[in-house]
Amino acid sequence: MTTVAAIKIAQRRAGLDDAAYRELIRRVAGVESSKDATEPQRRAILRAIRAPKTPLQRKMWAVWYQLRPRLPEVENPTAYLLGIARRANPGENIESLDAMTPAQTARAVESLKARFIATFR
Repeated sequence: MTTVAAIKIAQRRAGLDDAAYRELIRRVAGVESSKDATEPQRRAILRAIRAPKTPLQRKMWAVWYQLRPRLPEVENPTAYLLGIARRANPGENIESLDAMTPAQTARAVESLKARFIATFR
């Protein structure tokens, strides 16, 4: 049985701020809250939070999880990661991390690596 608590733990581990989390719930399950979701919908929400789709996305999230604890508290939400992706891809309209092309994701990974290295100087 997938509980709301398990979903909330996954949300925190993924670094999803409330707005990104609510959007994911609406997109995946069509409900406003995980409390309103059925058991199959809760499993789908949990899978969506936990599983990046491509190797490049997994790489992006892996670098992000390494970098995130070293950033000031204000820079922790997923919105910050989206901002990095947008700055790494100037002139391109990036609305969501999941909708990025492989080339956009690769540029975001390189940008994250540069930020990670700069953090240790």
